[in-house]
Amino acid sequence: MRARLRRESFLGTIQRGIPIFTRVALGMVLALILAGACTSRSRSPYHTAPHAQRDTQAAQDCNAKGLTAVEKGEFENAEKHFRKSLEHDIYYAPAHNNLGLTLLHQHRYYEAAWEFDCAAKLAPDSPEPRINLALVYEETGRLSQAVSEYETALRIAPDHAVAMRPLARAYVKTGREDDELRQLLEKLLLSPGEPQWDVWTRSQIVRLGRTTPPAAPFPTPSD
Repeated sequence: MRARLRRESFLGTIQRGIPIFTRVALGMVLALILAGACTSRSRSPYHTAPHAQRDTQAAQDCNAKGLTAVEKGEFENAEKHFRKSLEHDIYYAPAHNNLGLTLLHQHRYYEAAWEFDCAAKLAPDSPEPRINLALVYEETGRLSQAVSEYETALRIAPDHAVAMRPLARAYVKTGREDDELRQLLEKLLLSPGEPQWDVWTRSQIVRLGRTTPPAAPFPTPSD
């Protein structure tokens, strides 16, 4: 199944006005940790101004232009805007995250992981960078690391469906069939979600031995 870019989580949980976008699909949510990478000036790919000259407003403006380019499918142009955003303010977490997702879309996994790690360090209370870093691990076949990052994201935001979904999928990929997986699936089914995820979740509950999955309390929106 071809992955799609969605705007549903652009705002994330950091704060309004600093968008984050996440790549979402049933087969792969799209969504390597380099210790100290974000704070190592000698390894930074950006030409940053001194701390006193940071221009966060300019960084926000460039980030917004990058998101507009993403919506048009202009990923190379989006990358330029996100990098320019970070030249204005290297500590602007949303631009790191959004640049990472642009790189992930281009299968540039090492660079994407670098950006997600920076975003996670700069915005430790936001689950999105952790989810996205886990996506890099998952796409490159490192499931144990992916599970660890998904679990960290879920500890940050315990009811975050965008974290629960890929964690459940990763558990299934690793062959887990225990009560913890079943409880996670049932909790996920009770959360408002996308139809394709509801179908997958119900099928996994049935596979684990429950023939009648609990009905979700929210109506499934019709197309």
